[in-house]
Amino acid sequence: MKQLKSIILFTCAIIINSCSSETTNVVLKEPEIKLDKIDFLDKFREVDQLFASLSTVSQKFSVSSKMDTTIVGENGTKISLVQDQLETIGGGSFEGLIEIELLELMDIPSMLLQNAPTVSNGELLTTGGAYYLNMTSDGTQLKVKDGKGVKVEFPILTADKMSVFSGERDRFGVLNWESTQEELTLKIAQAKEPYIESAIVIEEDFEPEFEYDSIYREGILSDEEAKIQLKAAKFQQKIYNWINVLNFGWINVDEFYKSRDPRSSIRLIVENDSIESIRFYVVFEELQSFMGENYWKGRAKEVKFSNIPVNMNLQIIGVGVKKETPYIFQTRVNSSTDKKIKVNLKATTLEEIRGILVNLK
Repeated sequence: MKQLKSIILFTCAIIINSCSSETTNVVLKEPEIKLDKIDFLDKFREVDQLFASLSTVSQKFSVSSKMDTTIVGENGTKISLVQDQLETIGGGSFEGLIEIELLELMDIPSMLLQNAPTVSNGELLTTGGAYYLNMTSDGTQLKVKDGKGVKVEFPILTADKMSVFSGERDRFGVLNWESTQEELTLKIAQAKEPYIESAIVIEEDFEPEFEYDSIYREGILSDEEAKIQLKAAKFQQKIYNWINVLNFGWINVDEFYKSRDPRSSIRLIVENDSIESIRFYVVFEELQSFMGENYWKGRAKEVKFSNIPVNMNLQIIGVGVKKETPYIFQTRVNSSTDKKIKVNLKATTLEEIRGILVNLK
């Protein structure tokens, strides 16, 4: 009987010990963050509102839908509309004025403030300008009719061969560019004879930069028509040949950065636990290019930039907002090797941020 009791007690001890061992080996996992449940636009709303207060303002034009019209943007973008070229988004007709919205982003700071990195599905681009074009009538969205296209000529900002990209925002509100496979071509020669288009919208304060008699002959053009032609001639040698825009929205003049150089990465370790969300950017000093990444409280504290060409001089900028106060981080590095950088944002002002952006390439 004593032997049986001993066996039972020994067995129980083994079972208890086994249970204890299993308990000590249990690993508690952090709760999984379901990204599809997060409203990222809301998380970055304060930062994006800050950017909006510093951003380039869209140009607005109102033109008749009953005549052919050409408008020229402040930086030379030329848009030519033909009668009966547009319809409502539902496919219906309209009779009111056409309201045109044009945004010309001619440099890296203006593109950064629009969350428009020069990246196509992770591949680095070099940019020759980004643009937003939209048209409405009495608040109703318009579209280009099937089989038609709006002629648009973009300004030339670089001697490099460029192509057309279209842009769509992702769930973070950041633009990604997709190649349309359409290359931009240069104008060969300027027409010698003056030409007249049905209507051209110009700014009231436009002043010619050269003499009237270069395109004006008495009896052919009035003073006002000559003034219009002068503005068109001003940009004639500075814009690409026209392309047909089939859909309104974001358009980029870009090319892929072609290099077989090795690539490096930069890891940013965020140490400001109290800041809810941060927009980070890596700006290339030798290229017309920049990348973007996003941090929000609740994700891993590490933000990683990958696929960076080596031996590039870079400016790293991070912008966040806490209790309506803007915060910023800025540093310069070279991409010769992989980097790991601790990030501490400091309180700043809108004017300081504006000054930092102005000094970007």
